[in-house]
Amino acid sequence: MYNSGMSLIIQPDTFLRDIGHRRGREVIDRFRRAIRPIYRPHSKRKKLYEHVGTSTLFKVNSVPLIVTAAHVIDHHKYDGDLWIGAEKTLVPLQGSFSSTKRPGGDRDLDNYDFSVSRVSSELLTELGDATFIDANFVSKGRRGEGAKALYACIGYPNSRNKDMHAARREMSAALFMHTGIGYTDRNNLGALASRYSDANFFIEIGKHVTDIHGAKRNPVSLQGMSGGPVFHLGDRENYNTMRDSHDFRPLLEGIIIERPADANVIVAISIGTIVQALGVYQLL
Repeated sequence: MYNSGMSLIIQPDTFLRDIGHRRGREVIDRFRRAIRPIYRPHSKRKKLYEHVGTSTLFKVNSVPLIVTAAHVIDHHKYDGDLWIGAEKTLVPLQGSFSSTKRPGGDRDLDNYDFSVSRVSSELLTELGDATFIDANFVSKGRRGEGAKALYACIGYPNSRNKDMHAARREMSAALFMHTGIGYTDRNNLGALASRYSDANFFIEIGKHVTDIHGAKRNPVSLQGMSGGPVFHLGDRENYNTMRDSHDFRPLLEGIIIERPADANVIVAISIGTIVQALGVYQLL
């Protein structure tokens, strides 16, 4: 007999996955135009471009800024080396970027791996429909080791951004989102722990991923997502807060820098570290 007083029991993992993807879609709907793909001229095919990374537009103290991974900007030695996705086409990525140092000249040893620049009025005009993640949506500080957080990692994978129309520099850009549990404890990384610092945090990613609609998919190469934003979606153990969609306010928590080949995590650099560096780089 059906009992109208009974409620359906939802497993915690299913609940978190559904809430994470619903909130992640809200983030993309709100900030899609603040997340931009980066391309460079194709190394072998003239008039074609190849995708190399992702960039994030945000504001601090009303200053418009663009940030990406430093290993992406390493390609930016000469004018015309890098291009950014604008409203309808690709435009040259203009700006004086300040990048983190390469330990011993090796970018692979850089656990900070970010590069940031002010957005000039010329680039802003070229971008057309650009929006910025406002300071109200930028995290004010780094979460402690005890935090139980759910995150959305967003960017443009190389594998999904190969459709280029060379003559018009037009592109068919496809965003990808991964939601997962995040942590700051480096002990979970085993031998990799010594490579990173307190400025990094980590988002779990398993053998399978779920797409923007929550459907399970085979593994996707995340190469090209470096420079994309990581948003805090909520504290995963506070179910009452997670259920309440009215007070949901996503926070830009960090920037993707890599996915190590020997660890099932996405590595991010905290936005707090980047904001602190803005003063050193004299960008504020």
